[in-house]
Amino acid sequence: MRFWPGRKNSTNLKNRRKPPAPGTHRLVQPSRGMVAFTEGSIFLALLVGVGIRLRIFLDSPLRPANPIVWALSGFIQDLTILSLAGALTLFSTRYVWQRRSWGVLTGFIVCLCMLHLVWSEIVVFFGHAVRARDLQVGLRPVLLLRSVKVDLFFSFTAALLLYYAVIRWMARRARKEKRPWATPLRLVAVGLVSQGLWLLPFRVHELETTRNPLVALGLLVRDWPPTDSEGRFLIPTPSLPAASVRHLAPKFPPRDFFSKEFPLAYHVPARSSAALTLQSRRPPNLVFLVMEGVRSEEIGAYGGLVPGLTPHLDDLARRGIRVDRFYSNGNHTPEGELALWYGLIPSPYEVMMTARWEVPMTGLPEILRTAGWKSLFWIHNGDQTFYRRNRFYLPRGFRMIDGSDFPVGDPRTNWGYSDRALARHAVIALDTMTEPFAAMVLTVSNHHPFQLPSDAQTQMAGLPQERRGFVLFPNTDLMVGLHTVPMLRTIHYTDEALGYFFQMAQTRSWFSSTVFVITSDHGLPVA
Repeated sequence: MRFWPGRKNSTNLKNRRKPPAPGTHRLVQPSRGMVAFTEGSIFLALLVGVGIRLRIFLDSPLRPANPIVWALSGFIQDLTILSLAGALTLFSTRYVWQRRSWGVLTGFIVCLCMLHLVWSEIVVFFGHAVRARDLQVGLRPVLLLRSVKVDLFFSFTAALLLYYAVIRWMARRARKEKRPWATPLRLVAVGLVSQGLWLLPFRVHELETTRNPLVALGLLVRDWPPTDSEGRFLIPTPSLPAASVRHLAPKFPPRDFFSKEFPLAYHVPARSSAALTLQSRRPPNLVFLVMEGVRSEEIGAYGGLVPGLTPHLDDLARRGIRVDRFYSNGNHTPEGELALWYGLIPSPYEVMMTARWEVPMTGLPEILRTAGWKSLFWIHNGDQTFYRRNRFYLPRGFRMIDGSDFPVGDPRTNWGYSDRALARHAVIALDTMTEPFAAMVLTVSNHHPFQLPSDAQTQMAGLPQERRGFVLFPNTDLMVGLHTVPMLRTIHYTDEALGYFFQMAQTRSWFSSTVFVITSDHGLPVA
């Protein structure tokens, strides 16, 4: 079956052209069908680019201030790349390897369209263009595989088949084209003119999200920070005095800093007489309950507008101590962990727990152990090796449990076992700890793609249907987007699992002598 446009092969041996002598090339003119096919391929890719940018505009949490200029900027980049690719293809067909060059053009167009689709998914999820640090830390294959829904795989497959079918149809139709416009020189001229427009120094809001994916990947490679022999980013020498970091410290109450060598170290102020004290003189247990991606704006105790979303957290806030001035420390879970254990702000270049796990640190684990705490414990229903946490925690004396230790029959999602299963195993594990102990319980169910585990006991009612674009949430001023409704369901589930944890824990002997700190690891780029 013939696929590529062009003249039919003659079956008459006398009419067949002789092959060129070795080391020589025969110049031939590309057929009209081939030229028409080039035009159609370029038009198809331009059309796909327009549709992808419309999707990004409708689904991204942060939209461009001037969408027309924003869209035109990306369109010009597409036109530059496609025109020059088409010109190169027509130039190459002047030699005997015509069919091969057309196969390359088809593969290029299909790959570019699929790359556009993948790029749009990444931009919509993160809410911004991908940065080098995201590629180093957050876009490893395991993260992509666990974050992708099954229907997304089928959507990509359907798009690939559709692109192939359209190109095949264009190849057949191109044979009948009488007057194609394109020539190599014309396409080069279009490419150079569009490139000149592309290089004009216009400021475009959210330019990073409209770029052609090939341009975006090229800029990532160009701007990739230098690394050492172990692949870790080289941290540049600060240009400001070390003490300038004190500007990040709270202004109230004022702090009495005492060392330039340790610019954030300060004298502890006198303890207020109104501060809470423990009823028992024995050292208390300490348990961090760290919730994946739960933000204050969803929690009723902090003014969340979705009624009944977090009933257990709201009840704990009423019965415990609610902290208002508390902020996300970074974008990745280990950054939240390091903030809680060591009071560290994140590095803008890398995740320290993964890249600098061997650096000596002094924080709560060392202070508590020196002060007589017997056990340090970390439990997570996901994978402890994902950020190489085992290399960090084990040398510091922690016992560790992760999803690989859970029974295979427990409910699970892409990212690990359910939060209710975690709550149950955490309480049982804490029963075995020698008091006083310090522990971290780390949830995972509220992670993209926001799959509701099968052991959910309650369902969040009154939510609108999941849809693309942004719509008003019923009876509120909230705007909800593609991932909002599934996220609200998994937040409600994590709240349910937290209530289940305390329901079990309060029956244990260690409960009355334990301080529980309930917090999140980071925020989410979801409307």
